[in-house]
Amino acid sequence: CVDMLNEGVHIDGVEGVVMLRATQSANVFYQQLGRALTCGSKDVKHPVIFDIVNNYETGDTAGAYRSIMEITRENGSGEYDDIDFQIYDYVRDIRDILNELHNSFEKSWDVVFNSLKEFIGINNRFPLTDEKFDGVLLGQWCKTQRQLYAIEKLSEERIDKLNSIGFVWKVTEENWISMFEKIKEYKAKAGEFPAFSNPDEEIHTMYLWIVTQKVAYKTGKLTDERQKLLDEIGLEYMAADYDLRWEKNFQAFEEFVKEHGRVPNCQDISTDEAIKIYQWYVNQRAVDRAGKLSDDRKARFDALNIKAKSRYDIKWDEQYDIMLDFIKEFHRLPKHKERYRDGAIGSWFTANVTKFRNGKLTDDQAKCFLKTTSAMGYSLERKKKT
Repeated sequence: CVDMLNEGVHIDGVEGVVMLRATQSANVFYQQLGRALTCGSKDVKHPVIFDIVNNYETGDTAGAYRSIMEITRENGSGEYDDIDFQIYDYVRDIRDILNELHNSFEKSWDVVFNSLKEFIGINNRFPLTDEKFDGVLLGQWCKTQRQLYAIEKLSEERIDKLNSIGFVWKVTEENWISMFEKIKEYKAKAGEFPAFSNPDEEIHTMYLWIVTQKVAYKTGKLTDERQKLLDEIGLEYMAADYDLRWEKNFQAFEEFVKEHGRVPNCQDISTDEAIKIYQWYVNQRAVDRAGKLSDDRKARFDALNIKAKSRYDIKWDEQYDIMLDFIKEFHRLPKHKERYRDGAIGSWFTANVTKFRNGKLTDDQAKCFLKTTSAMGYSLERKKKT
């Protein structure tokens, strides 16, 4: 049913076809052309083809077009009853021409294949799904080959040709390579890998992908081929390195707790080192809430006898961190009803101004809030108790 709708149906009296869909498929081309070339039609004497997208340039079809139209003009006159056996001879000629067309379409596959090899030679990788090269949608073409391969519609000859250049058949592998190329390009421009603290959603997705690769290495699920690619861009995927960084951050956090008798909070952002400790601690809480903090690391935190915060306090800290990021990016306080990172940061700020004035914030929260708003030139005072 779907194929019939895609290829079209014959309707009596069609005198012309307007081609608006570019294609390299011989079948689709024949179906489009055939709408106005119905054999034995009483009404259509001079069919006309408007090829807006230049499908006739695919392969050597321009001459075939002219031949078909010439035959139509020479033999399209006369009444329906006057058609004799001679028409059959011309139909056979048209069939020969269409066979030549078919051959030209077959050759066009090799043309695109050669473009793919050229692309790989220049970029040392396969194209992304939406990537073009030399005017050809190479990424989409590769996707089509995978689809044809999956339904066993790709010839052995073409499979062998694609295998000869290391063609990637699995979609999951294609997705992996696509993300790898994005991160490779990002590192080349930024000089570093995507960071967890970056608020951009796409960059954060790349960061999570990197974490996944590290986990895959640690669990022995990272293939040698992928490990080699990650090595080439300098990714520190070694589990030992990751554990070492965590240990160093925990030691700095432990020293802070022993010195101050509490965990870091939003007031402890006067130095770069204090900011790192505070942000690391916030990240560890997020990992714990997601159920991804290991039991041994939980035990390390429990051994410090850290006073647990309420859900409200934790949520307040998170929103306060978001407001600091907002200020860092826009150099001002959020306006009422203004949104940031898909959250109502403006409403949160307005509500906390009211809570501060009414004495509804904790002492630590009030100090943090007052410190930040004062630094931005915002006058904030608590109401006097009566």
